[in-house]
Amino acid sequence: TTWNKDFVNWLFATQKLEVLQSPNLGETSNPGESERDFRVRLSGIAREARDAAVTALRQKYGPKLDMMEERVRRAQQMVEKQQQEATQSKVQTGLSIATSVLGAIMGRGFMTKSAMTSMGSAARTIGKATREGQDVDRAEENLQAALQQKAELEQQLQEEIASLAAQYDTLNEKFESVVINPKKTNIQVKLFSLCWRG
Repeated sequence: TTWNKDFVNWLFATQKLEVLQSPNLGETSNPGESERDFRVRLSGIAREARDAAVTALRQKYGPKLDMMEERVRRAQQMVEKQQQEATQSKVQTGLSIATSVLGAIMGRGFMTKSAMTSMGSAARTIGKATREGQDVDRAEENLQAALQQKAELEQQLQEEIASLAAQYDTLNEKFESVVINPKKTNIQVKLFSLCWRG
């Protein structure tokens, strides 16, 4: 019995188990498992965890990207609408000017009431065409801003995906060494006997 107790004390004082631990995944190597085998085993676990994390990340960004896509679509429609209105305004301006000039010529150089009215109308259409051109510029600026915001959001998503890939890279991860010391309460000697050979 005394020797049995001494043996337990010796185990407690001298024996220990050293294992490897992955800080990223929280997994620990099995007793006797080599670092290479541990990395191979972790690669499958890491792949599943990474895929799940990327899926969750895409779901998180999904509504934001959809909103940005809708904003870009509306901005493109506004640019097309403003361009059409500007084109129509230019055509109307050209017709008004041509009518005014023709009216002045036909009026033999005298500014009749109708010619003056026509000239005033032409001046107003020039002002409208200028405003329509400015509206096109603003619509194009809004479109560029929406495209830039969308690109930045997509870039942010790609950077986070790359960060996840690095986080779950088991081939280059630096493992921590964990030393497990036994507890006396966990040491069980099932048989202790004295043997001799004759």
